[in-house]
This record gives sequence, C-alpha cells and structure tokens, in this order.
Amino acid sequence: LLLKEQLSAAPATNPPILILASPFSRTLETARLVAAEVGVDPFGPHFLVRDELVERDFGSDNEGQPYAGRYEVVWAEDQRDSQHPAGNDGESVVNVAERLKALLQEVEGQHQGCNVLLVAHGDTLSICQALMTSGVGPSLCQHRQHHFNTAELKRVELQAHLRGSS
Repeated sequence: LLLKEQLSAAPATNPPILILASPFSRTLETARLVAAEVGVDPFGPHFLVRDELVERDFGSDNEGQPYAGRYEVVWAEDQRDSQHPAGNDGESVVNVAERLKALLQEVEGQHQGCNVLLVAHGDTLSICQALMTSGVGPSLCQHRQHHFNTAELKRVELQAHLRGSS
C-alpha cells in the first residue's frame, strides 16, 4: 500500500494514525484493510466510523436511476451554483462542505497531532479537498478539479481557515 510505504519512509517519530470511515460497506471494508496494513485496531480509539463521510445525497431525481451521465449534469450545476441541491432535493456542495467542516474542526480539536486518513466517497472527498485547500465560496464550485480515483490516496494539510470554531 502507498500509505504504508509513505509511513515507513517517514521518521520514527511519526504521529499516530486516525482512520475515519464512512459507515457504508465499501468504505468500511477499505478502511479495515488499510487499518490492518498500518497497525490500527479497527475496534480501537484510532478507528472511527463517521456519518459525516457518507456519499453526497444526489437527490430523488437521481436515486435508483441508471448512471447515463447523471453525475455530469449535477457537476455542471455545481460549477454554476455551489448552493443548488443535487437532483433538486439532494445535498448541495455547500451542504456537504458544512458537514465536513464541522467534522474536521472536531477532529482537529480532539486528535491534534494525528495523521488523519479519511475513507469516503468521490464527491465527499473532492468537496473536502476543495474546502481544505481553497476555503469556501466560488472555490467549492470547482470541487471536481479535485477528483479522486477509486482507492486514491492524497495528502492534504489542514489549513488555518478550518482550525478552531466556525
């Protein structure tokens, strides 16, 4: 695993790893595999399942429908308006960013000094990276610039605008 290679190349004083995973089965399976590789107990205090990491709600218009380019329609709307709800009654980019910001601030306050690994879903992670690297507002509209491939690992530093209270 790339993560294990990165950690073994780091100094011996490397901080502990905190794994945060979405409660969905695919992400939990991935998180447990990673935990085994890096020596984190999946039943211990450094492995947390968090609802804030669930996939973005793409709305009832898209629920149960064949893919057929539906995500591209939502993402095009995201570029125009980060507050527009996906599928007309789903989550907007801003909605997802707000739940992620609250999670990141909580984790920063309770687990300072840990390397945090988020195991989540594509839109959730791309919105999280846009939030962490750029802040809010127009930059959130461009979250697809931070696209994640399946099982991709990216290192992102928590920026000052996310530290502390809202």
